[in-house]
Amino acid sequence: MTTIPVYPLERMVLSKSDDIHSRLFSYKPGRGDTTRLKIVEAAISCMANEGLEDITFDLLGEKVGIGKANVRYHFANKKDVFLAAIKLIVMTAQDITIALVKKASTPHAQIGAVIDGAFAWLQAFPAHGKVWLLFMHLATRNSEYLKLHHEARHAGASRLAALLRNLNPELSEKAALGLGRDIQKIITSEILELITCRFPEKLGDHHRLASERSKALLKANGILWKTNR
Repeated sequence: MTTIPVYPLERMVLSKSDDIHSRLFSYKPGRGDTTRLKIVEAAISCMANEGLEDITFDLLGEKVGIGKANVRYHFANKKDVFLAAIKLIVMTAQDITIALVKKASTPHAQIGAVIDGAFAWLQAFPAHGKVWLLFMHLATRNSEYLKLHHEARHAGASRLAALLRNLNPELSEKAALGLGRDIQKIITSEILELITCRFPEKLGDHHRLASERSKALLKANGILWKTNR
């Protein structure tokens, strides 16, 4: 069985991260601005456990320890909160994956790190997985959400494509991107099955299946990927 790396959560103390705040809201935080990020974190927790429809500014204020007016000062409406939550979830997953890829020493290990990153993210932030599932549903009905979803997916597939070309320089950009998307679909299918039916007790099983299915896909396309990296 493959082992999911335990990501150091002290690197993801989101409420205290100026870098996360500036990337999420496009400005550097001043005194008191961390309240905005705490609202987003509270929203993720509430959406994961109570659903989107039951989220109110009163509830978010209660979770953060501020009044409804203070929540409204930071966000005009519930849609703005939801979009900020999705962006934070994407950034968190990307940061974990990139950190693991940077630690990997070979092209084989780097591809494995992408798969590891998805499951390390879900293990560390299970509420994020539930909200991402909600976001995927809403993206089928909202063009703005769909655009954001496509951008996040394309970034992940492009990252895999670059790693695949490191593993096999003879791959064309088009072929590598296609394989990157196919591996991404494998990871997504195992993550969705895990979130909806079998989390957390089957985390390791779905991580292993994602690796095995990806290996079989690459082998079918003439690429040897050593999973025992």
